[in-house]
Amino acid sequence: PDAFQGTLDVTLREARPTLFVDVPRIYEKIEDKLLDKIQKMKPITKTVVGLAFKIGKEESKRRIESKSIPFNLKIADSILVKKIKKELGLDKVLFFGSAGAPTQKHTAVSYTHLTLPTILLLQISVVAVSVQK
Repeated sequence: PDAFQGTLDVTLREARPTLFVDVPRIYEKIEDKLLDKIQKMKPITKTVVGLAFKIGKEESKRRIESKSIPFNLKIADSILVKKIKKELGLDKVLFFGSAGAPTQKHTAVSYTHLTLPTILLLQISVVAVSVQK
């Protein structure tokens, strides 16, 4: 599959990257695909996915605040959130960064709900380096 021809989701599931840094538009495309899949789900499945996002949000919040993660959140994360990450091909990601342009707040928040270690890097589109001899 060619990730540049609309098959990024297939490519991610095959590659299962550990480091993922890209421009915000790629993250928006992944988010759009996920939201589209959620819209097509049965009501009970949508409820389970909503619960998974709620669990991921709470776990991420606790990690940021350096609080311990309760056992029930760990279990729920391993059952629900990890399944969603695996479906996206993002289950092995250790570092998830965005660079090159501003990232929409809702997009960054979506990834923290999946307990992905998201870091927003350079918010500029061009970096130039000059070396003098």
